[in-house]
Amino acid sequence: MTAPPRNRILNGTVLRVSRGEYVVETDHGTFRCKLRGKLRKELIYSTSKSRARRVQRVQATQTRAPVSVGDHVHIRLLGSDTAVIEEILRDDDQTWGIIRQAPESKRAHVLAANVDQIVIVLAAAQPEPDFTLLDRYLVIAEYHDLPTFLVLNKIDLSMTPQIEEELSIYARVGYKILHTSAETGSGMSQLRECLQGNRSVFSGVSGVGKSSLINRLAASAALPIGAVGAKGEGRHITTRSETIVLDDETHVMDTPGLRKLSSWSIEPEDLPHLFPEVRALMGQCRFRDCAHIDEPACAVRSAQEAARMAERRYKSYVLFHHELTAQNLTPWEQA
Repeated sequence: MTAPPRNRILNGTVLRVSRGEYVVETDHGTFRCKLRGKLRKELIYSTSKSRARRVQRVQATQTRAPVSVGDHVHIRLLGSDTAVIEEILRDDDQTWGIIRQAPESKRAHVLAANVDQIVIVLAAAQPEPDFTLLDRYLVIAEYHDLPTFLVLNKIDLSMTPQIEEELSIYARVGYKILHTSAETGSGMSQLRECLQGNRSVFSGVSGVGKSSLINRLAASAALPIGAVGAKGEGRHITTRSETIVLDDETHVMDTPGLRKLSSWSIEPEDLPHLFPEVRALMGQCRFRDCAHIDEPACAVRSAQEAARMAERRYKSYVLFHHELTAQNLTPWEQA
């Protein structure tokens, strides 16, 4: 293939993001890119005061990571394998809108864009699942109206009956759960089938085996794998977001492990729509604007008291509602 001339504009997709450097795939090959200086001064994601899920034009001092894995971009060629990103073409409805930042920061970092579905990876052990954090993932995925399924990895390790019971809650409300072992290969054919033809982003805390699963799916990926620490917490090995191409129609995005999640766009009144078991009861309360917290004749509270809604899921709902009500100037996060 003849190299296109210098300064030519090409369409491309961001495959990798690492410390201000971007790898972009085009029909003419793959290019290492920087962000155009003027663009760095123009872009930042919406703040906690804005419900708009889109890039805003603000001062350069507020900018952080304006380009995400999966973004469609225009690049201008500088050399045989280098270019500069001139424009970002983002479909906000397909953005995996997890925001990761220090609690005091007002700058956002979207992990992936142009996503078809979310794959939330848990581990049967080492580390054990944090189900409140899982609920946060699911709420944000529901908010972005992205299909989501769960992968319970490390099934070759012993799992407690309590974890099995907790997982059954998610199956009952409609979430698909696959059981896999990156160590033995168990469940990998079912996982590949669920990924086929989609752009899927793998999310979950460090140590659950996201990179190990992807390495099983695509031996050429060779993603780094870390051990679990003495406290049972995963160590951060994946420090960049990256797309792995399984075939022409199937892409998998590996993202850093997260212990903090935020979504500045979610409002308290959105929350009932984001829990399937609460959504199913909407319209059955005495009051049309029932928040399902302490109102009388609340169908959701009645369902929880009658064990038709899991108590722990209801506790997550109440916790998130309080956080979203109080957030105002501070991002929703999990410490």
